[in-house]
Amino acid sequence: MIQPTSYEQFMLELINRARENPLGEAQLHSIDLNQGLSPGQISSGAKQPLVMNPLLIEASRYHSDWMLQTNTFSHTGASGSSPGDRMAQFGYEFIPPWMWGENVAWQGTTGALPTDLTGYILDHHEGLFLSPGHRENILKEDFKEIGIGHSLGNFTQGASTYSASMVTQKYALSGPNVFLSGVVFQDLDSNQFYTPGEGLENVTISLPELGLETQTWASGGYQLVVPQGSHQVIVSGEKLPAAFTKTVTVEDSNVKLDFMADELFLPVDYSWDDFDWDDFDDWDDDDLGWNDPYLPQTSDHFTLYDSNAQTPKDLLDQISSNLNGIEIVAGSVNYIGADRAVSFFDNINFGPDVFMDKPGILLSSGIAAPPLTNTETGYSVNNNMPGDSDFDALATAAFPGAGKTYDAAILEFSFKVTNPGVQSISFDIIFGSDEYPEFMDSSFVDIAAVLVNGKNYALFDGDPTKPLSIIGANVEGGSFLNNDIQSGMGQKSPYSIEYDGISPRLSINIPLDDDQEVYDVRIGVADTGDNILDSGLFVSNFSTNLFRLDGLQVQRQAPPEGGFVGPAGPDTATQFYSGGGDTIFEGSTAPDIYDLQAGGSNTIQGTAKQLHADSIIGFDTNDTLKVFDSTFTKDDLTVILDVAILEFDSTGDNKKDTLIILQGDFQDATFHVEAFDQGTQLTFDVDQPPDTPEYAGAFMGALAGDDVVLNAVLTNVFSGILGRMLDVDANNEIQATPVFNTLVKVFTFIATPVDQRPANPFAYTDAEVNAIHEQLKASKAGGTDSINAAFLSSSANFMDALYDVLNLAADTDPDAMPSLFADGLDWMNLEDQAIDVAPLVFTESTLV
Repeated sequence: MIQPTSYEQFMLELINRARENPLGEAQLHSIDLNQGLSPGQISSGAKQPLVMNPLLIEASRYHSDWMLQTNTFSHTGASGSSPGDRMAQFGYEFIPPWMWGENVAWQGTTGALPTDLTGYILDHHEGLFLSPGHRENILKEDFKEIGIGHSLGNFTQGASTYSASMVTQKYALSGPNVFLSGVVFQDLDSNQFYTPGEGLENVTISLPELGLETQTWASGGYQLVVPQGSHQVIVSGEKLPAAFTKTVTVEDSNVKLDFMADELFLPVDYSWDDFDWDDFDDWDDDDLGWNDPYLPQTSDHFTLYDSNAQTPKDLLDQISSNLNGIEIVAGSVNYIGADRAVSFFDNINFGPDVFMDKPGILLSSGIAAPPLTNTETGYSVNNNMPGDSDFDALATAAFPGAGKTYDAAILEFSFKVTNPGVQSISFDIIFGSDEYPEFMDSSFVDIAAVLVNGKNYALFDGDPTKPLSIIGANVEGGSFLNNDIQSGMGQKSPYSIEYDGISPRLSINIPLDDDQEVYDVRIGVADTGDNILDSGLFVSNFSTNLFRLDGLQVQRQAPPEGGFVGPAGPDTATQFYSGGGDTIFEGSTAPDIYDLQAGGSNTIQGTAKQLHADSIIGFDTNDTLKVFDSTFTKDDLTVILDVAILEFDSTGDNKKDTLIILQGDFQDATFHVEAFDQGTQLTFDVDQPPDTPEYAGAFMGALAGDDVVLNAVLTNVFSGILGRMLDVDANNEIQATPVFNTLVKVFTFIATPVDQRPANPFAYTDAEVNAIHEQLKASKAGGTDSINAAFLSSSANFMDALYDVLNLAADTDPDAMPSLFADGLDWMNLEDQAIDVAPLVFTESTLV
């Protein structure tokens, strides 16, 4: 059986000394117990002692040897293995509840190593204890077992080669076993503490009533698995003057029982105050090449949050881009988590589709300053912080086997809407995790979320079983990019960030409800099932929108030179961005958004199924819409100011089943619908502007007086809101929205003779509105004189648009025509406000 050396045993004794009295150990090294950590992160109470596990010793020695042989200093080992991989490789079985951790350290000299390496072990221990992350592993309460691998050899770093001492410590918890352990030694240097060379071998440790017995190793150490209860322990052997009996009580934690053999052979029960560190200062280590192992590596690209100098409001300000129309509720901004679990950044660019060009924050389940390269497959920092009940529920809903959450880092705040024209809010996010892909669909699927009033909007395809987490449906659907280290192949990870799996930039969109007064937002990330293997959520570009968006879209950016850009997955909603070049976009079967405002010559193509419910923003004369295997005509196109609505029958059953909305500058536009060999395409060009302005411009100019309410109408109705007139319900049926209702009432008011108008557009009864619409339809056909003749004679273009609106409403649901106008401008908060409008009589001179 593998046994620890005396130096490995000595290191265990130092670790268990620290676990017995964490505050005393910190004072010994002249630091605060939580220096570099959040206050209270490590408790001052005693921790259960660790016991040596032979399998973990073997795995630790293997990694120390490998680092020396390959001149590598990393938690990532041979063939890209993680610490957990190596533990399992050497036969260590992970039985729930389980967890693991690893510390590594080295030091060396350009000369020869001394014969006595006790000083090196002391320096290793001191360096690791001074490092916040390593101190957490040393003092983690849940760990029960350890393996220590101490190896010697040449180690080259940079241009220098050292005679080196390399140490790997593997910490573990696996299953419910409880251990009795300790060391039997002669205190040859009278310092009341074990020193290498003092251990007594082949001393028998027995518990007769349980039939348990073991012998001490050459190092003097021993360990036994024992049941709970009160047990008699007998220590005997040829090297002892007599046998000794001691009664111990075992509960649910390990018990350490040491024996120091002197003339009386008494069990060790030393006081901490008796220990004198100066007894170990006899070694001259001035020539030692100490490499302080502050692992894991971090990046100064991120600035860690400091609660002593900054506030949670600073975090919110960092992600805020455009908050016009909302107001943050005073005192509502709060941050939950360790200081080092959140950081600031100015921008990030990890590779294609994984970038943010605006400032933001990183929320992490570990340390929020990951290196800008993948340094290891098991990047991990334990913040020893609690999880969150909301995140527990989200993880369980996504994967029933998910465990409890830990190390949550959450930014929360509340806001009110001050401009009812604001229809949605949005965030840009990127999610990365070192759980990818090994722990997919396990109880360790770390979770990230964007919650608004308790609902999570960070869902792929709007599916509650597909949140931001390493679950099979997300990985297989292409929602995560593989950033794993290609160990042994001489290749770097493809993206410039630590996380093994990383999402593209995502857009999270949250629609707002007219009846909601306050919105409570929680954005965060948490470990699941344990405190190890970090995940991170990058957040930026918190904005308000004057149009309604809902759900998550994966963002795809076209390169400047153009090319082909497809969706994240065949059924994954995607938000595309043009790059100024000649680009072909092909979307998913989910609702996609194409933002072509960066210019270029763009082709949006796909089947009717792929393009249904898609929106195209910034559609220009250089752009083309191609629908494969479908036929449509200009009669299927409705153009209202800056919005073109294409609705057609793709299956030949005389039922319109495909809806595509295009937004652009369509004034003076002539659309062209043409067949091509695979389907039908749509383009447009612009007619030469007439000598006199269009009626719409004159009409808007006439309305744009000093009246505040009228200006609100203009701003909210005519400036880009027409694109939100229609929506698609769960049955893919076109439905009128409040904006649509608003437009019809305003149009009706304007088109009504002055002497027949109510006090404002929102005072119409259903019957009055219906009657007016009948008059409008009749006037369109050349009938009644009941509408202002001057208005009609000079406003053909406007009346065409008005008639199209009414006709579209009638086609949508003829029986519901009266109800389309019932709600009016409630959403604009203009109900009951009088509009003082001078008589609108338009003549030819108005258009000059």
